[in-house]
Amino acid sequence: MIQRTEGRSDVLAHVPRPGRWQPAVERIRDMNGELDVVQVADGHFRWLFEDECGALIAASPAIHRDAWSCRHAFTDTRRAARSLLGDPVWQ
Repeated sequence: MIQRTEGRSDVLAHVPRPGRWQPAVERIRDMNGELDVVQVADGHFRWLFEDECGALIAASPAIHRDAWSCRHAFTDTRRAARSLLGDPVWQ
């Protein structure tokens, strides 16, 4: 998922199987998975969104300076997913 802003673009997330992006984005939108925030070797943070078996659904780039901003970036990604796909229809 890429968010375009005036004069630049930000990579919000990538999925391990790019051709299957829609199910991953639906799961992000619906918070159907487990969020994990991890710190990488250079001190930056990234979020990983995994299914109930621990398989990766989507991940952010390791660019966040702290865990709070990383979690906030996931919230932005969920907002973008709702914007892209619309709110789910609950029955």
